[in-house]
Amino acid sequence: MINLSSAVIGQATSAIVMSSGRISLTVAVPAISVRKLSRRAVNLSFFYLLFVVLLQGCETANNLKIEEAKHAASLTIAGYTIPQLKTPAMQLAFATSIGEEDNKKAALQAVQQFYPEERDICGMAAFELAYLLLGRDYRLTSNNARFEKAMKELEKLAQDFSDIPAIKVLSLWYQGWIASELLHDKERALPYFREVAFASDSPPITQYTPERLVDLTPGQPAENRHAAVEKLDWSDLALLAIVQTSENTEELLAAIKTLSQKNHKGLALGLALKSYLKSHQVTTEILPLVTAYIATDSAHEFLRGDLQLAVTNLYKGNSEGGLAP
Repeated sequence: MINLSSAVIGQATSAIVMSSGRISLTVAVPAISVRKLSRRAVNLSFFYLLFVVLLQGCETANNLKIEEAKHAASLTIAGYTIPQLKTPAMQLAFATSIGEEDNKKAALQAVQQFYPEERDICGMAAFELAYLLLGRDYRLTSNNARFEKAMKELEKLAQDFSDIPAIKVLSLWYQGWIASELLHDKERALPYFREVAFASDSPPITQYTPERLVDLTPGQPAENRHAAVEKLDWSDLALLAIVQTSENTEELLAAIKTLSQKNHKGLALGLALKSYLKSHQVTTEILPLVTAYIATDSAHEFLRGDLQLAVTNLYKGNSEGGLAP
């Protein structure tokens, strides 16, 4: 509303007063003719209307932004409201940190919906979803149906993300692990381990630590365990799995020699030698590798001691096998 009042003396003055959401423009003008007054009133009305339109436009834009933010800030899946975080990596970390199974599943599905263009992140979320199929108590039960379902999901994952080595290798290794450790089918497990062992591009092990690594470095401080595992790649673990799984002596020896060539004082080689000595004779072919590992300045003292004891016992004839020529 525009209030025009005729002033008596002096220069024209004006003021805009806002009250209760309304704008009042009060203009004090000297005495002038009716025609001039009308012209000025029209001009003032135009500027007033322009000001109101601009003000409403800003309010509308702000409201749209608020509504868009409301829709983008969260996603509800299976009754769980999942907030959207700033980065795909943060979203995945948040999802994997959830303990309750159904809530975790919803959060992992949200990762794929929030960031569908981030294929590596979506692949890791898909891996976690497949792993959830095993169930919390998979070590205490023989739920082969769940294990087989997880195997199928991991197989699909390896196919869908064949262009991303880290995801493909991860899914292949876990298929071998499920077949060997949960389904107790070593022959079925070996092809997966072989494919990983001799893959042209074997990525290093990162946050997705295989179950077997829980017992790889017993008795070691946490920082030592972490440092040792960081130096391994998936090929190392697959070769170690072949030594622990295969019943073909030639294949075992070939895997051990490959590990020795990769790192003659590495953690995987020491574990492979220890596994081999539990059920095989010390031959002239394997003895040099064992003695060389014992003599190295390896940081894995627990392995060096175990290997020395194993060789001593074999020489004394205190365990099966003995020293073969």
